[in-house]
Amino acid sequence: MSETGPSPDVSLVVVCHEMARELPRTIQSLSPPYQRLDPSLRVEIVVLDNGSRVLPDEGALAAFGASVRVMRCSQVTPSPVRAVNEGLAAARAPLIGVWIDGARLASPGLVQACVEAARRHPRAVVAPLNWQLGPKRQYLSGEDGYDQAAEDALLASIGWPADGSRLFEIATCEVRDPPTGPLLESNALFLPRALWDELGGYDEAFTEPGGGMVNPDTLTRALALPGTQLIRIVGEATFHQIHGGLSTSSIAAALDLVKAGSQAYLRRRGRPPAPVREVGWLHHAGRETEAAELSAPTREPNVDHAVDATNKDQPAVASTLNPEALFRYRRDGALFPIRVMEPEEAADRLARLEAIEAARFGRLPPALALKPHLLIPWLWDLVHDPRVLDPVEAVLGPDILCWASSFFNKQPGTPDHVPWHQDATYWGLARPDALTAWIAFTPSVAENGCMRVVFGSHQTPLPHGDSGDRSNMLLGREEILVEVDEAEAVDVVLAPGEMSLHHLLTVHGSRPNGSAMRRVGFAVRYIAGDLKQAGATRGSATLVRGRDHGTFDLEQAPASEFDPTALAEHRQVLRRFMGVVTREIRQSRPASGADGPPE
Repeated sequence: MSETGPSPDVSLVVVCHEMARELPRTIQSLSPPYQRLDPSLRVEIVVLDNGSRVLPDEGALAAFGASVRVMRCSQVTPSPVRAVNEGLAAARAPLIGVWIDGARLASPGLVQACVEAARRHPRAVVAPLNWQLGPKRQYLSGEDGYDQAAEDALLASIGWPADGSRLFEIATCEVRDPPTGPLLESNALFLPRALWDELGGYDEAFTEPGGGMVNPDTLTRALALPGTQLIRIVGEATFHQIHGGLSTSSIAAALDLVKAGSQAYLRRRGRPPAPVREVGWLHHAGRETEAAELSAPTREPNVDHAVDATNKDQPAVASTLNPEALFRYRRDGALFPIRVMEPEEAADRLARLEAIEAARFGRLPPALALKPHLLIPWLWDLVHDPRVLDPVEAVLGPDILCWASSFFNKQPGTPDHVPWHQDATYWGLARPDALTAWIAFTPSVAENGCMRVVFGSHQTPLPHGDSGDRSNMLLGREEILVEVDEAEAVDVVLAPGEMSLHHLLTVHGSRPNGSAMRRVGFAVRYIAGDLKQAGATRGSATLVRGRDHGTFDLEQAPASEFDPTALAEHRQVLRRFMGVVTREIRQSRPASGADGPPE
């Protein structure tokens, strides 16, 4: 279509590659009458094709009702970044929205809402939330048989495109705790042209297939420009159609893509990618709202972190998580303290442990390093305790497996410590629906080397390597290969009988015990009941709540303490367990010989 005629008020840049099914739907969703637009608003759509075998038909796309131009990218690459920038150069409007993925449908009021939001601030960064069609994130639902045919039926079930507002009924939001949760990216980012020019468009150094982490990078760089204002859209969104793209094709492909993208970002920027935790302003689409309300920053719900590390008298979280506590866990990647037993009961369990030690020359036997609940009945009872499982169920759902357990015994005056790491490095699970419950048998405070966490660090897997430090308590002497800002770390202060929860991607560690007081904790690794162990080795786990999905061989309760049958079975379990963990360590570097489990 010709570039002549009145200049548009808003340009929509849409990048596509082999999207014969998805692109027409996307363009229809951006065109009137599907898009409910002010009659005076002039919209142009600039489609940049990044190497499809057949160029999209400009006339067929324009027939939906919008002004459409279709262009071929001058240099086709696996990354869509060049195509985006050529689209930005071709766009003629003072406000430009970018669809880096042309498979994203829009809800009917999205464009008008973004235009109105952009008018609220001269340097607005307008970021609608991303959703995905289907019952779960597409890299998960794809493994359950969700495909293009299933998606077509799903769209037909709501009568799309007759009523696009019903897309929310058949989709899953990519943002936890929408609309104010941590925001990694927006796939319909709107900026004034002047800001796009100031930003220099998308960074063409991101040459990875699909662009790697260029979308999060663009949002982060835009918000770093002086005087910009983040505005999130509430009530309108984009919805990803499944099309065999890299990030939604399978669990394994999605994890590989995130790892590769994160490592490339780290090399490029010197820090890992991180979501935007700033809430910014909320623009409620379609609502008549006073300008004063819109111009005031909207904050997160008025809740504090789970504990003030300087306040040893902080009240414990209720053992059954309420919505506020669950919000804090999802936002921070950790929650503490949670009272799961009375101090007297914790003292009794510590005395039982010390009796085991006394019978074995005053130290924990090596068998207690991994899965001791398979050898000691009172530990079996503890991993099944409803006071422990109720808050875990609030996070993981009704079907729960205990994947592992271990004691952490840090003696006074020793150099033993745990460097910064993420548990996911060696768990080898198909997706990150897992956590650690760390139960204190003794006080766990800064003086005796309590665990420390970095709130909000659970969004991205980070590269790890061998620290070469023999006082490192981790199984593979792992440590994160990026610098962690110590000022962001929070002490996980626990009294005997209290528990903390942390996500398997939360960055955490602990310092040596510089006190005269021993520190003992029991760490239980819980996973969602339908999770699978990655790789060819079939793992074993203990079913602690709900139903068995058949993904792990189920472990059995010990008849008595260190029962011979239980000991024999435990040896077999550990061989398989160590095979999984060793494989995960060797994937990134040669195996090493340290001798402790992940904390």
